[in-house]
Amino acid sequence: MFKILIILTGISTLFVMVVNLDLFDNNIAINRDMPIKKESIPNQAIHPKPTPPIPKKLSSSKDSLKHYSLLDKMNSLLKHANIAKSHSKFQKSLELYDKIIETLQEHHEFELEKIYALAQFYRAMLLEFNLKNRYQAIQGYKRVAQRYEKSQQIIFLNYYAKAQFYRARMVEQDQSIEIYDEIIDRFKHSSNIELLKHFAKASFEKSYLLTSYEAIDIYDEIITKFSKTDKKELLEELYDALMNKAYILENYLEEQDETIEVYDQIIEKFSSYSDKESQAKVENTLFSKAFLLMGESDEEAIELFDNIIEFYQKKERDTKTIPKNFIYALVNNIELSLITNNDDSRYQELAEQYLQNSKESIAEIEMLQILKNAQEIDQSEAIAKWEKDHKDFQFENWSFAELERWNDKMEASESKTRIRSYLDQFIKYTKYQEENRE
Repeated sequence: MFKILIILTGISTLFVMVVNLDLFDNNIAINRDMPIKKESIPNQAIHPKPTPPIPKKLSSSKDSLKHYSLLDKMNSLLKHANIAKSHSKFQKSLELYDKIIETLQEHHEFELEKIYALAQFYRAMLLEFNLKNRYQAIQGYKRVAQRYEKSQQIIFLNYYAKAQFYRARMVEQDQSIEIYDEIIDRFKHSSNIELLKHFAKASFEKSYLLTSYEAIDIYDEIITKFSKTDKKELLEELYDALMNKAYILENYLEEQDETIEVYDQIIEKFSSYSDKESQAKVENTLFSKAFLLMGESDEEAIELFDNIIEFYQKKERDTKTIPKNFIYALVNNIELSLITNNDDSRYQELAEQYLQNSKESIAEIEMLQILKNAQEIDQSEAIAKWEKDHKDFQFENWSFAELERWNDKMEASESKTRIRSYLDQFIKYTKYQEENRE
């Protein structure tokens, strides 16, 4: 298994609670790894579904004065409700939110509508996180979603989506899927980037609740929709969908050829962009593809790791901050050179040039050198020195499986026996370090 770089995309992010007005313009990130207790919610709404609001124009100066007077009053109430909440006066805060909601229920002027939406959100969050009233919290999010589902204004459609995402976290899985389907259907034909990102987010969230094959179908829909885009935000969604698909194909379905096809799609798509983010995606994908090929097509894997090394060398970079992709590509190629009986002098020279400050890499490369020399001569003294020099070293993301297979394929000989003995020593050392670390 060589030196591994684990690349995670879209699968695990962190849920962030909204604590001020500006954060409602950001995406809600949900911890997809943390199990969330869900409960069924009766299929009823506290209020009948209202007609989507249409912002109104003020017809006179008198109306204008009333509007701004009411706007100031509602802003003041919202501020005091938030202050009460921050001082743990939750019932007082709830009363103030209720007063705002009741006052503005039939007011659909733009600024007043925003205050109404925020009051509903803050009220629902207060119920969920502070008063632990899940049912009422869910109903609050549901009312926001119902009010803005058919709005034509982006800001209110964002409120709709965010309310739906909050609600989907708290209900049974079947209900969550239904909610995600509603978001997907609402935004999949949009031309607005923000709304298309909601489509993608809902698609991802839904995919985590389904089987591997169903998830791949969802990723394929995202891939098809965004495959021709040049918009940076949507390229991120495309990349995540491709990488998630590849992850399932490789780790769950064990479809190596199909996984490689997906990696090739990523490399082809993002190689045409010169920005750092796109180039990093290409490097990550080259690494993933090379790692997948190791043990099956070692020579091709070496070439791919060479591409990563060349990516780094072509650019002027700070040698004090060497990217992990480059380090791992270099170490892996030293190991692959050993296994394939290729000359590793080029990689050794690069290691001396770039990896002198990497204690982990030095320990690994010296170990590989010991195994290489063990093909000809005894390395007992070298191993003793290695253990002394690296007594505090701990292998990270390392497997001896490929080295063991390399040794197993050798013809019976003194060299084979000697290498097996040294491998056992390194493996024993690794297990000892892991036990002490625990």
